[in-house]
Amino acid sequence: MGELVVAWVEMKKLSFYFGVLGVLAVTIAVPSGCARAPSAPRVTPPPTPKEIASADGLCRLTVPPTWSEDNDLYPGAELQVSNKKEELFVVVMAESKSELDGMTKEKYSRITRRALAKSLKAAKTTGPNKMTVGGAPGLQYQISGKMDGMEVVYLHTAIEGRKSFYQVLAWTQKGKFDEARPGFEQIIGSFKEAEASRLSNKK
Repeated sequence: MGELVVAWVEMKKLSFYFGVLGVLAVTIAVPSGCARAPSAPRVTPPPTPKEIASADGLCRLTVPPTWSEDNDLYPGAELQVSNKKEELFVVVMAESKSELDGMTKEKYSRITRRALAKSLKAAKTTGPNKMTVGGAPGLQYQISGKMDGMEVVYLHTAIEGRKSFYQVLAWTQKGKFDEARPGFEQIIGSFKEAEASRLSNKK
């Protein structure tokens, strides 16, 4: 009787050992065949530039995604945009040719440049840079000076459109201007006047 008990116990031990080995074998084999493939990282597309139009739809600028419309910069301006965090500003002003008899882009540039320079202390002007903006001829000057004790630098661009003369002003603090200038020029270069058909419908 005692031998049967011993034999039965030994069989149970062997059964246990083989069972453990079987579980280990399955545990080792399963990950290689059933492991999930790592999911592909989600790619977020970079922000794209945006086009901002004037309230009347007659002119527009394309600006970086960090810029936005800002209607508190220049009273009476047709279009105003800024990157307030970086203290970068651009405005567009327009005057109808029908109200400026005999005006040329050179004369318009001179009149508006002088008005800007008078608002600054110790103003200095360099230029001109002749250019084409949105298919229209333009003249660009750099004007620096002090406003409220702060040194600022402007890019002043006069553009002769089909129905209007446009003045585009881009400015920032003097210490930021050199770095900001390529971005300013890109925004100014994006200027577009409305199609001739829309201009002819303006009352």
